[in-house]
Amino acid sequence: MKLLFSLVFVAMSLQAMAQTGSLDLTFGHNGSRIVDFSASHDKELIQDLQVSPNGEIVLGGLFYEYTAYGAARLTAEGRKDSTFNEDGVYFIQDYLAPIYVAGAVAVLPDRRVIIGGQERSFNDNLPDRLWLKGLKANGHPDPTFGNASVVLTDVSPFFDYAEDISVLPDGRFLVAATINSDEDQYETPPSMAVLRYWPNGKLDSTFGVNGVARIETPGWPGRYVTEHIAVYPDGRIVVQSLRRISTSSSWHFVTIARLLPDGQPDAGFAFGAGFKVYTISPYHAEDVVALLPLPDGKLIFIGNWRNFSGNYVYYLAKLEENGMPEYNFSPSGMIEFPIPCDWGEYFGVSDAVMQPDGKIIVAGQGLFDKMLIARHLTSGELDPAFGENGYRIYDIPGLEGSIYTALQPNGKIITAAEVDNYTQVWRFQNDISGSEEPIQPVVVRLAPNPAEDHSVLYFETPVSGRLTLCNTNGNQLSSWMVKNEISVEMGLQNLP
Repeated sequence: MKLLFSLVFVAMSLQAMAQTGSLDLTFGHNGSRIVDFSASHDKELIQDLQVSPNGEIVLGGLFYEYTAYGAARLTAEGRKDSTFNEDGVYFIQDYLAPIYVAGAVAVLPDRRVIIGGQERSFNDNLPDRLWLKGLKANGHPDPTFGNASVVLTDVSPFFDYAEDISVLPDGRFLVAATINSDEDQYETPPSMAVLRYWPNGKLDSTFGVNGVARIETPGWPGRYVTEHIAVYPDGRIVVQSLRRISTSSSWHFVTIARLLPDGQPDAGFAFGAGFKVYTISPYHAEDVVALLPLPDGKLIFIGNWRNFSGNYVYYLAKLEENGMPEYNFSPSGMIEFPIPCDWGEYFGVSDAVMQPDGKIIVAGQGLFDKMLIARHLTSGELDPAFGENGYRIYDIPGLEGSIYTALQPNGKIITAAEVDNYTQVWRFQNDISGSEEPIQPVVVRLAPNPAEDHSVLYFETPVSGRLTLCNTNGNQLSSWMVKNEISVEMGLQNLP
């Protein structure tokens, strides 16, 4: 009989279903991986996160005591990629002018990496120029990009900064920039610009005027800081900035503009103006963390605001194709989500990404080292099939800075942030198709083995789902439902 049970154990099949929003325990150590890009354990600050076509994780930010800007690449499983500049990171560290500051990073279809930011001269007679750095797929400087891997672009006489990058399917890429024509940013306030480049770093002269589309906002003076850019399925372009009206004012206004694919203003947006200024909060205190264009021409944007109760919470807002709030989305065109944290505070968000099925993943943080992962339906509401009531909260001791998120090709969720001066990356289970996603095979151990009337099955990692016991002919003998269990007791004495 013991021999029979031993054979039954070999024939047993386990079907465990992943819980959406839970940590993917096959990734790193229990779903996360801590990465140190410097032997001296210097501070690292993540400012952007992208995923390559084959699932590699590409990070943009600051390394080495916040003094070196660059890009790092991890394998799809979160390990430092030794095929990327040998140690997984490329950085520029220069204490002499000019210096280079950056935060935006992008991955071209051929896995080449673009870093975007600014060359700062620290010379009143020289401009601070928009700066791009091209890296080959192996992380080395790309000599075919610009001039010896560097592109410097003067859009305005004083100040140009590459704030965000969006890659097009053909390998060309768009850069959203803050530009300014005078050192006094309120006498001649900064404005927005979009530039389009070929994959080799040359400006695309068929876009805008000689590759540059400047976005003017007549009648709305103030300081504009460009933040985000995104592209609609039909090629139209949406760009967003925050506007402050003076140096002494803390009032922020969200400004959104839309361009045609060739860089010309879209007369179908905001009744021909091509841009619109939105006042979301009664306190004029709001921000935007993501633009999500929809196939029907509408737009969802996500950020944080101080609501009518004076609390900072995150929101989803939806615009009609003409730029007006969509009142079918909510009476105001936006929905707020006061997910409680501690001490009467609520979670804010710092990044968001849209799944192919239209659902939206948001990542954020709260007081006392807490991380939020949530999923929203296309209607804007939290998705009850994700986590618990649409979200999950994780305690991350030492969590600092913003949390960035992206999707791997298999739909799993990647997030990254600075934790205790290191870079930490997490991966979460996710479901894009609407059905639960099976996890990888689970290592099991039977005790005692061979089996006896009362035996215990131990799992290497917690599993959920139905456990089915079959004989060697494949016939089902018994089954058990398990939920996040690491072991299950099996009564085998009454098996047929």
